[in-house]
Amino acid sequence: MRNFTQTRKMFLGFNIFMLLMLMNVSTWGQATLPHHDPINYTIGQSLSSQSGWTVSNTGDSLLIASGNLSNAGLPTSTGNKVTFDGAGIDAAKLFTQQTTGTVYYSFLMNVTALGSLNATGGYFTAFTEGTSTTFGATVWTRLNGAGYDIGISPKTSATTDIAWSTSSYAVNTTILVVVSYEFVTGTANDVVRVFVNPTPGASEPAATITATNAGGTDLTNVNRILIRQDSSTETPSIEMDELRVGTSWADVTPVGVTNPVTSITVTSANDSTTISTAGGTLQMSASVLPVNADISTVTWTVIEGTGFANISETGLLTAVLNGTVTARATADDGSGVYGEKTITLNNQNPPVLVSSITVTGAAGVDTITTYHGTLQMSAEILPVDATDATFTWSVTNGTGTATISSTGLLTAATDGVVTVVATANDGSGVTGSLDVTLSNQVIPVTTIYDIQYTTASAGDSPLVGQLVTVTGIVTGLHYNYAGGTYRGYFIQDAVGAWNGVYVYSSANTPTVGDEVTLTATVSEYNGLTELTGVTNYTLNSSGNTLPTATVHSTGDLAKEPYEGVLIRAQFAECTTAPTTYNDFTVNDGTGDLNVDDDIFEFTPTVGSIYDVTGIGHFGYGLFKILPRSVADVTVAALNTEAEIVSFVLAEQVSDATITSGAATVSIEVFAGTDVTALVPTIGISAGADIIPNSGVAQNFTNDVTYTVTAQDGSTKTWTVSVNVSSTQNSEANIVSFDFAIDVQAADEVVNATDSTVAVGVFADVNLTNLTPTITLSAGATINPASGTARDFTSPVTYTVTAQDGSTTIWTVTVTKQTITTIFAIQNSTGNSPLNNQVVTTTGTVCAVKDYNSSSGLDMGYFLQSGTGEFTGIYVESPNLFAIGDSVYVTGKVTEDYNFTIINTVTSSKLTQPDKTVYTNTVTLAQVNSEAYESTFVKVEDVVCSVLVNTYGEWKVTKNSTDSTNVDDLLLPSGAFSSITIDLGAWYDISGVVYYSYSEYAILPRNISEVIYLAVDEVAIENVSVYPNPVNSTLHIDNVADFNKITVSNVLGQTVKNYSKLNSNLEVDFSNLGEGVYFVSLYTEDSIVKTFKVIKK
Repeated sequence: MRNFTQTRKMFLGFNIFMLLMLMNVSTWGQATLPHHDPINYTIGQSLSSQSGWTVSNTGDSLLIASGNLSNAGLPTSTGNKVTFDGAGIDAAKLFTQQTTGTVYYSFLMNVTALGSLNATGGYFTAFTEGTSTTFGATVWTRLNGAGYDIGISPKTSATTDIAWSTSSYAVNTTILVVVSYEFVTGTANDVVRVFVNPTPGASEPAATITATNAGGTDLTNVNRILIRQDSSTETPSIEMDELRVGTSWADVTPVGVTNPVTSITVTSANDSTTISTAGGTLQMSASVLPVNADISTVTWTVIEGTGFANISETGLLTAVLNGTVTARATADDGSGVYGEKTITLNNQNPPVLVSSITVTGAAGVDTITTYHGTLQMSAEILPVDATDATFTWSVTNGTGTATISSTGLLTAATDGVVTVVATANDGSGVTGSLDVTLSNQVIPVTTIYDIQYTTASAGDSPLVGQLVTVTGIVTGLHYNYAGGTYRGYFIQDAVGAWNGVYVYSSANTPTVGDEVTLTATVSEYNGLTELTGVTNYTLNSSGNTLPTATVHSTGDLAKEPYEGVLIRAQFAECTTAPTTYNDFTVNDGTGDLNVDDDIFEFTPTVGSIYDVTGIGHFGYGLFKILPRSVADVTVAALNTEAEIVSFVLAEQVSDATITSGAATVSIEVFAGTDVTALVPTIGISAGADIIPNSGVAQNFTNDVTYTVTAQDGSTKTWTVSVNVSSTQNSEANIVSFDFAIDVQAADEVVNATDSTVAVGVFADVNLTNLTPTITLSAGATINPASGTARDFTSPVTYTVTAQDGSTTIWTVTVTKQTITTIFAIQNSTGNSPLNNQVVTTTGTVCAVKDYNSSSGLDMGYFLQSGTGEFTGIYVESPNLFAIGDSVYVTGKVTEDYNFTIINTVTSSKLTQPDKTVYTNTVTLAQVNSEAYESTFVKVEDVVCSVLVNTYGEWKVTKNSTDSTNVDDLLLPSGAFSSITIDLGAWYDISGVVYYSYSEYAILPRNISEVIYLAVDEVAIENVSVYPNPVNSTLHIDNVADFNKITVSNVLGQTVKNYSKLNSNLEVDFSNLGEGVYFVSLYTEDSIVKTFKVIKK
């Protein structure tokens, strides 16, 4: 009985194993990574009918066509290619599922015809998630003139996240395309990239296009590569070849070889075709041709048939199960060539099945206590001699949730308990598991006040760069302009200053009044604090009452505390008409407040009085209010209030008592205060005036009378009484600590808690002899005294004695600014390496823009340090200097649509006037490069190739290859009309280099920097052009001395081109429309004469 039972167990184990093998036959077509498909299929058949490929949809097939595509850097292409051009069948190929890291695919493509491709475009290849129709890393094409653009999107459902190439690609040109999908921790932030024509065999370069998912949940896995026919208007005629998928850059960009492998013959020891002993081995060998192949090594694999075996790196085949297997040797040179030999296996023992699995966490840990933290899991398999000791990881979510990678890395998502499971792959059904407890997966809710509050007048959030969770009520939706593109929304969690914030995310579309909770990163964008990279968005409730709008004066509302806050200005006069951007200014007498149309557009009447409600915002260097609807802007009657609302003295013991009915103000000051010259700060009703003015010293020995005139002209007389208290002031504080304006570079930071003062001074300041001006608490004294020179090379201590005799020791630290060179800011062919950082730099002003305009370049100046590459930068600031001024400037490095500037300037100083501005004499190719951005340059002997357009721009060229724009951005409008600018004429041009709308341009500082040169007269006097006007045939005689003649229209487009000239030329004008044309004569590659011809 014992023997029978043992035999039965072995028999059952063998049957289970074979059943598993049969069940998994459908997965044998799954490609392992890295995978290369050379499209080596029969011409005329459909791709979807080939082994490993599956089909979906109906219609035209993806057809195998003769020939192949090639790339000089890749291994030599083999097989054929696949072609498609519209709506029809889609095909997908299964590969080993990936859930972490970065997955790559590459292919060669050639668009043979644009067909009906439109400017919206469609996608033609992608990764897929499981067996679903959720696609990721989708590659798109769209029409662009005579060519096409390439685009990439993280998901097909996130069409707003498509990123497009900045240049188009030509028809009938083969390109190498590499695509990557990067799994990033989180649920909606995976990154996809496209690389066009990278160098095979090299390291991964910067991507041509990058896009980040902001359109919903990321893919959980990728396991198929899809080729798709979108529609006849979204898919051009495409050829694809040499498809590769892998988990590394090297997998999909193998380098080609000069002498590739052409054939491999696989043999076995003694030419044996069988292994007949249990667990026996057979040494396989591979003969590679040609013998001089650059790379003659091979990789051994086993293709299971009815049997099962393993093979080593050296080709030693080890039998496991009866049946047949195929030993394959594949060339390592990327050629795709392989050889095979089939071996029969006999007398193999039944498999040893897994009997138990024990799961543990690293170092015995079974908890994750950090936010989205990880824990490496491991599994012990018994018996140790199990035939197949592999297993698969999975996680069962219980009260908590988590994900696990194929290698057992567990990543926490939400608090609670999850069960990690390891399942044997041998069909035994054996599993092992471990419960893991997850905690701290919910980020505590942070108040918006804690995000926004800063002691600096326009400082960054103290939490910038940190991940936070916030809850707030949506007060408004934000667009780039009223009726424009949706950008995000504003939330607020309390009434008043510092309690609102902007959420930059178009992925969620809440309704005003919704309460939402979200997790995001605190960011600063051009001075605006915002929340970006939103995850875990939850709608808690709807229809909530909005926070009450904070009513304040226009001068106070135009400040940092009200950014993102619902605010209201009353009795404010419209002082400016709307600009071209539909913003205007209101003022209630306390300062300007910009009203913008990001949410709602309102057309005011200059001089009218308005009550304006909206959301505080910051953009383009201005604090703003954004009305949300017509109800937010109402015409106000003139304010009848003539109130004193606040009255403050530096010497006061406590707040003033203000009695409106009696029109009196009573305030008490500390003992010993001299009341004969006190300076009050007075707040009054909106739109009102007061006499005497606030901030003017008064003698308060007796009561002082103030007259407040309301906005409507009515008046109210107030009586102010100042009483001297017997109380002595106990405060021993330094209130302010200032140096001269040419010494101090930024506001001092006074810390009353630590009794410290920190002051920043300019880099050229001598710290050994500085004289501060110090203000103190009322009645206090200081030693050393204010106005006494001190050596600040080390911290200096001061003793402040309060009025009541108590003392405090204060420490003052003075620090010189650290200079960052312009070269260090600019030295990059892409964005600045110091982007979004605050720096202090120095240079000489080489050009000035002294006005704001719709050009996108706001008021400021170009700063240059020396000559050569990366020595210039633009400073956006209303505090202008003169050309030749040497200055220090402190501000934030910002990329303004890839034009590097310094903005949000906090300090600047003239160090020396009338310095020399150095000129870089450059080529047009250098003008069109990042290296000379914002430097002062000169180009010589360039030719006008396109005349001045309505925007004050024209184009120059040299050698018929390089060209650039010349723009009047620094000149009065229409300035170029005052000089001679002729098509084909020669010029020397000086100016600064500017970048906008993806093009470089030279900006002359004055019209004298455009120098007209004499036209080359070589052989020109003998040329005859007739008749003019012309109807059909234009005769051009005596042109043998020229090597090219072109005819172009007024747009600069060449319509006819002639070379290899004889003495006389006849040009057919019959097929040209009526208008003006230009006939240009060339010697070498330069225009030497242009004739204007009129076609009747």
